[in-house]
Amino acid sequence: MAVVTPPAPAVAAPQQLVVLDDEAVTLKSGNSTAHKQMLAVCQKALAGWEHVTAADVEFSTVSAGITNVNAKLAPRPELGLAPVMFKVFGEKTEQIIDRSAERVIVVALGEQGFGPQVLALFANGRIEQWLNCCSITPQDMCSARMVPRIARQLRRFHGIQVDLPRQPHGPWGVINEWMDKAQQLQFTDPVKQAAYEQIDFAALAAEVRETQAVCALTQSPVVFGHCDLLSGNILILQQPGFDPSAPDLDGPLIFIDYEYGGYTFRGFDVGNHFTEYAGFEGDYTRYPSKQQQELFFRHYLAQEQQEVAAATAAAAGATLDPPAAAAAAELPPVDPEVLDRLSAEANVWALAAHIYWGVWAIIQACNSPIDFDYMQFSRVRLGEFRRRKEEFLAEARGVFGGADGDAAAAAAADS
Repeated sequence: MAVVTPPAPAVAAPQQLVVLDDEAVTLKSGNSTAHKQMLAVCQKALAGWEHVTAADVEFSTVSAGITNVNAKLAPRPELGLAPVMFKVFGEKTEQIIDRSAERVIVVALGEQGFGPQVLALFANGRIEQWLNCCSITPQDMCSARMVPRIARQLRRFHGIQVDLPRQPHGPWGVINEWMDKAQQLQFTDPVKQAAYEQIDFAALAAEVRETQAVCALTQSPVVFGHCDLLSGNILILQQPGFDPSAPDLDGPLIFIDYEYGGYTFRGFDVGNHFTEYAGFEGDYTRYPSKQQQELFFRHYLAQEQQEVAAATAAAAGATLDPPAAAAAAELPPVDPEVLDRLSAEANVWALAAHIYWGVWAIIQACNSPIDFDYMQFSRVRLGEFRRRKEEFLAEARGVFGGADGDAAAAAAADS
């Protein structure tokens, strides 16, 4: 399987992963204290950092996402040390993320060349290899230039093997767990509490059951999924010293941030990715049309064909010669019915993605110190779920059959 291997750091990373479970970084104490704690972890974990002082390091926030806080630590060039990415997990995110599974995933994917190498793990975060890269925008992500590349990379990602039980990592079991947590919250902010009290959890639970039943009709295969493939988690590698105002958008493309990743249903991962075309601003006019989805799926299937051809050759003790490899990489003819089924599968599972993030945001609104309007985000996601629900449920029932049998199908779905 072809993968993109990130460039090596300026200084070789430690041969073995360093684990410091007794070290943590406290963000609430302010930047000065947090920077001291970050440096202390680096001094213990990274070769060559033992005597580096705060005056030797430039600290900069890379992104204050809506789950974690990321910072770049860059030593003075004359020290000959590579910068690193320092990730601190959001407060109480262990309530919604299996951090033990995440450790297995991030290390395995780094070793397989699907993301940055993990250099160290500490109690509430990790240190990763710094990559010279640029992120893309939601508009980039859904462009005809980028869609084929993302589709092929996602197909490669779906073939990853990780030492975890090959049981679907949500969404339904996770949604139900989050629903239980969400119904027990108490907000100190009266405005948030008032908004929270307007949520009809009984009605939402009924909608979850209906959606789960119809999703089960698709018999979507289990793959290793990213489950959070928004534009900020798609990077394009750049040459050192690149101009951020004019990046090379044709450079190698990688996915990052796998905290929600794991074995899941293909439809959920693809459908979730399609919902992310809207960006945090929730512009769902960008949700892909049937024609745009066909472009994605033709390249997804072409990559799958290429992998099958390579695996078949390898099983016979051979490799594909250049003409055969080129032929395998070409877009194969696809039965329109196959494309219809893939589209219907993604659309109905996109509904599950809206529920997933809508409930997630309710919990985050209570727990996260990050300056983001999670309650509004939840309203937008659940609002879009309800706007498209009847359309996408009807489409899936029409393509895959079912109506009276939806309840029976739900029993076979992930619980």
